Amino acid sequence: VKLELSQAQDLTCYHAKLMEIIRLELAAKLGCSAVCCGHTHHAVANESGPVAYYNSGCWTEKPCHYLTVRDGQIELCQFVDELVLAEAA
Repeated sequence: VKLELSQAQDLTCYHAKLMEIIRLELAAKLGCSAVCCGHTHHAVANESGPVAYYNSGCWTEKPCHYLTVRDGQIELCQFVDELVLAEAA
């Protein structure tokens, strides 16, 4: 079972990277400066190429991430449950 789980995780990582490459290629053809998407289970903020790529990951697995867009700037943020923090204090 452990091997199968590892293989599934590897496949998920491969699929996420493949989707990133395909989306970046299409965005570049369309003249876009950034791609924003989610639900690949891997939060990413990649600003190394001509088109920036942001992926919020997934809300069903901790830690949860989300994207903010303010004044043309995109940021990958991590959700912090303030109620849980208050109870722990």
